[in-house]
Amino acid sequence: MLITANMQFDKTNDMRVMITAVENYIYERKGVRVQIVFNNMARFPAHFEMLLKAYEVAINYKNTK
Repeated sequence: MLITANMQFDKTNDMRVMITAVENYIYERKGVRVQIVFNNMARFPAHFEMLLKAYEVAINYKNTK
């Protein structure tokens, strides 16, 4: 997927895109590189819900910047 400077990252169902957006948001805001890993399938629903909320925050930040 080619991403240009003018594209808005607002809707996707691609988990990798959401994870990358959240990781970049954390780096931009806090200056710390993080890696989001889904390795506990028992907690997947809760972690995915958190990812969705974090992705929403990251997108709102990008679109208002």
